[in-house]
Order: sequence, then C-alpha cells, then structure tokens
Amino acid sequence: MLRPLNDNIAVRPDPFVQSGLLILPEEDTRTGVVVAVGPGKKGSNRPLMVKVGDHVMFSGTVDLKHDDLLMMKDKDIIGLV
Repeated sequence: MLRPLNDNIAVRPDPFVQSGLLILPEEDTRTGVVVAVGPGKKGSNRPLMVKVGDHVMFSGTVDLKHDDLLMMKDKDIIGLV
C-alpha cells in the first residue's frame, strides 16, 4: 500500500462515462476519491484538510501516477464534492 509523505495525497480519479463511452475529463478540474494522505507538511501545525474516503475536486494536470492513483499536494485540492 502506498503511504504518502508530508503534504502529499493519493487520489483515485473518477471515471467519466457518458452513454456507455468513456469520456476524458477537462484538464482544468477533475474529481476523485482520496485513498491515502500524508501526515502534513514538516514544521507546520496545520493538519491536512482531507481524509481517506473524501470525494474531492482537484485542479490542473497531475503528472505523478502510481498504478491507477494520482499523487498531488494538498494545495491542488479545490474542495470537497
């Protein structure tokens, strides 16, 4: 199991399905489910705002991938869905 460090978050992106065909999401915003979170940024007392199981919206294109998971920083999370 992947265990993120610091303020990293592992997200399983939602599949986008429309009339039986797989549709790729727009590049600027996407959604997914948080599957693992790190303990938070070193030297910061602020805990991460998301937890495992949260459905989140994130921005940008995330290039770091591990299996079917996307790795991102907590600053890439726009909000809860």
